[in-house]
Amino acid sequence: MTMDLTPGDIVFLKKGDKVPADLVLLSTSYEDGNCFIETSELDGETSLKRRNGLPATMHASTPAQVTQLAGRIQCELPNENLHKFEGVLYVQGADTAVPDGAHSLSSSQLLLRGSFLRNTDYCYGVVVYAGVETKIFKNLKQGGLKFSTMEDKVNTVVSLAFAYNALMLVVSMILGQQRIADVQKASWYLQAAGYVDLDGTASGLLEMFMNAFILYSYTIPVSLFVIIEAVRVIQRQFMVWDDELKSVNGRPMRVNNSNLNEDLSVVEYVFSDKTGTLTRNEMVLVKVCLGDMVTSVAELLGIKQPTDAMRQLWRCILLCNSAIPSTENGEVTYESQSPDEIALLNGIRAHVQLVQRTKNTVRFTELGVPVEVTILAVLEFNSDRKRMTVVVRDETGTVVAYCKGADNIMVPRLRCPATDPALVATTRHLHDFSEQGLRTLVFAAKPLANDAYARFQAQLDDAARALDDRDARVARVADHYERGFDLLGASAIEDRLQDQVPETIEALLASGIRVWLLTGDKTETAVNIGHSCRLVPRDMTILRIDAPTLPDLAEQMARCWDVVAAAAEGGDQLRCALVVTGDALAMALETCPRELLAIATACMSVICARVSPIQKALVVRLVKTELGVTTLSIGDGANDVSMIQEAHIGVGIEGVEGAQAVRAADFAIVEFRALLRLLSVHGRYSLQRLSYLVVYSFYKNISFITIQFLFGFWNIWSGSTNYSAWMMPYWNVLYTFLPPFLYGFLDKDVPESQLRRYPAAYMSARDASPWVWYRLVAWTVSSIWHTIVQWFGMYWLFDGTGALTVSGFTGDVYQYQWLNGITMLLIVTAKIALQSHYWTWITVAGLVISLILYVLTLGVVEGITLSQLSTGGAIDNIPIGTNSAMYATPAYWFVAAVIPVAALLPDLAVAYWQAQFRPDDATVLREEHAQLMARTYPDLAAVEPGMTKKPSLAAVAPAPITIASEGEALKTTALAPLLAPGATAASPPPRLGARAGD
Repeated sequence: MTMDLTPGDIVFLKKGDKVPADLVLLSTSYEDGNCFIETSELDGETSLKRRNGLPATMHASTPAQVTQLAGRIQCELPNENLHKFEGVLYVQGADTAVPDGAHSLSSSQLLLRGSFLRNTDYCYGVVVYAGVETKIFKNLKQGGLKFSTMEDKVNTVVSLAFAYNALMLVVSMILGQQRIADVQKASWYLQAAGYVDLDGTASGLLEMFMNAFILYSYTIPVSLFVIIEAVRVIQRQFMVWDDELKSVNGRPMRVNNSNLNEDLSVVEYVFSDKTGTLTRNEMVLVKVCLGDMVTSVAELLGIKQPTDAMRQLWRCILLCNSAIPSTENGEVTYESQSPDEIALLNGIRAHVQLVQRTKNTVRFTELGVPVEVTILAVLEFNSDRKRMTVVVRDETGTVVAYCKGADNIMVPRLRCPATDPALVATTRHLHDFSEQGLRTLVFAAKPLANDAYARFQAQLDDAARALDDRDARVARVADHYERGFDLLGASAIEDRLQDQVPETIEALLASGIRVWLLTGDKTETAVNIGHSCRLVPRDMTILRIDAPTLPDLAEQMARCWDVVAAAAEGGDQLRCALVVTGDALAMALETCPRELLAIATACMSVICARVSPIQKALVVRLVKTELGVTTLSIGDGANDVSMIQEAHIGVGIEGVEGAQAVRAADFAIVEFRALLRLLSVHGRYSLQRLSYLVVYSFYKNISFITIQFLFGFWNIWSGSTNYSAWMMPYWNVLYTFLPPFLYGFLDKDVPESQLRRYPAAYMSARDASPWVWYRLVAWTVSSIWHTIVQWFGMYWLFDGTGALTVSGFTGDVYQYQWLNGITMLLIVTAKIALQSHYWTWITVAGLVISLILYVLTLGVVEGITLSQLSTGGAIDNIPIGTNSAMYATPAYWFVAAVIPVAALLPDLAVAYWQAQFRPDDATVLREEHAQLMARTYPDLAAVEPGMTKKPSLAAVAPAPITIASEGEALKTTALAPLLAPGATAASPPPRLGARAGD
């Protein structure tokens, strides 16, 4: 059992077993002591990783042999770094040339808890970290919770509601005391006869305070937060069900944090990775460069007699990688952490094919001839080195070092001068490849004399055994020997853009969203991907900050600032893009981050190339903290996790680089194109629905309780309720629950086809939300007005001069309470009906059910009273016949109809005036949609999507996104609207801000 393991225990694992603790590998079923593990639960990577046993222990392949091993392990303290491990294994009596039997340990010998043993029959390992000391447990830290920006607004409204509550409470206490004094003086006989209990003592005041406090506490809609969470869950499910957000094979998106649904509509900056996010991450080798010759893969297949230079290049490609071959049904496939390596091996497999890779040997076929070489040393690739070197002894006994890496790293390490014709030609071809948006690698090799190799291996072993600063020592040894290479050639790998990426980028820009590209690729590749995806049009000026030193950085930034200032003084829009390299970015973030941000925000687009994962996060943090805007980061790999977690909203793309980004993200989509719909449709709807749901919830409760405050003038502030005892507790949870709840996930202020047609409508969503002070004031005034109208209407009816009931008497307090409840319910229900824009049978049913529930309650209460009478139980003082008396009194019906109409007349007038003279963008879009539907389907009056009978919207809802070359400006932006298929710049859609048909 995992709980029983302690450091020093030996563990036996079989194929498919899950590693129960952090183990140092001792031996495996392979003779060379290697094994393969899958770490998908640790870092999301599904590709297999090799782990290497030590020569001193790999012979122990049976339980008896393993238990006879004696020694000790000295290693670093437990930590959370999954990719780093340093230690030394001292084996007593080991037959080895290493002094004292000391063997250095690294992450290559460590099996992490949570990984799985694959492609290996069995292995033995010794526990070094167990339980809470394992690396995976050290990584189980509580991530920072993300909350919507609307939470602060809701808290503000709650505070204002508390203040309003306190105001009514204070006024009630003051007026109540005054009223008590007046009654005691002028109507003393009422108290003497016991009709009223007017106690002016401290206990009486406390009782009055508690009565008022309990009554006015209904100002705060306690059910609001439950409704918000329920609505968010349903909104989340609508996103998952959305067919347009699914992949071609039907895989839906994922929502990991529905608290941020509404924030999708207020994003101002999008930070995007490139590889696997904008591109497919399906690498294909398309070209190979050998000096002045560029050969396509198709041409390579036709070469029957390759030159020695070609064969050396193929060997470098085949040997200098970490791919693992596997054979199934006679076909060889490759698995690797890097899709580039798989693309390279697949591109040359017609001539050379990898057969087997072990710790010490590589077997392959070259033009059908089996070849085996011995691996002497491997210097792995990482983001700092940006290169990989493999030292081998070939079949002739010659020691050769093969190296591959980025061109800016490899060119300085070549033996040939910068003027060498082959290097000049290769550099030119690399530039051409980058112009085409291709990923490039440079390959080189050099022979090593036996004595030179011996010195290198001795220095490398000494550095690898060091307990302190081991990585730096190994890096220094590698840097010293990784020089003087002979150029072999270069490769160009195509990473194609995903479907509709250019259209999506253009629509995001038209929506007023800034898009920044953050990538680890070389600058030229990043810029050309920017051209391809329309982030940086080819006619746009590019400002570059790629200085290697601080003085150069200061000079470049000053030059860029002059361009920005000149454009600002001339009143022109700065039509340029900023390109920053990783080294320059690191210096700028440390010395002048605000100056860099000022230049970047003045540009239309920003590309950061050759940046590390931490630099991506720092850029996001800089924009988020300094500008105070809502940010969104999107990526698909483990190197994007930091910026995904740093942004307000993190979006992961399910790609081939594992699931770590998806797990860390708040939302996970299957393709980049889905981001536009996620923001412009689901984001907008979520913001509008939840915003008005919150404001409406406070509106209905303020209306509900303010009339209770006015009732105090009528009941001597005695604490008597204005409503039936059944009405108060069920107001929020029964009578007024359904309409706002359904509104929260069904209403659509603008048809989806219009949102796709006009991307700039995205900006108008936040402007149209009720979170503007004058709109909040309008809702508050509306609430108080509705209360006043109802109060005086009820006062007129029940002040003793109103209509008589069928019994010949004026209405009693019970009839007043029930009628007061139904009129208030009619007002608030009609209010949300006026606010709704998207009607379905479910919406109508919710409104009707709310009213029916109230009427049914009246009958149920009267039935309970009859039951109490028949059983002799306690009676709730509800007179029998209240129900029938109300239904038989015409005045009650008249008031129940007139009061809501009178209360809502100003709302109707304001809505009509706004629609006619001050229409917002949503109103214009709805009117245009109605006219478009009427022209398209003349037999049907403007049919909104969602009605029971509706036509197909294929004619008005374009699937592919196209941008008009010319178009009329939106009211809120100068960017051109999107046009449906068939529309032209000569006949653009009506502009927002003007009524359709003008």
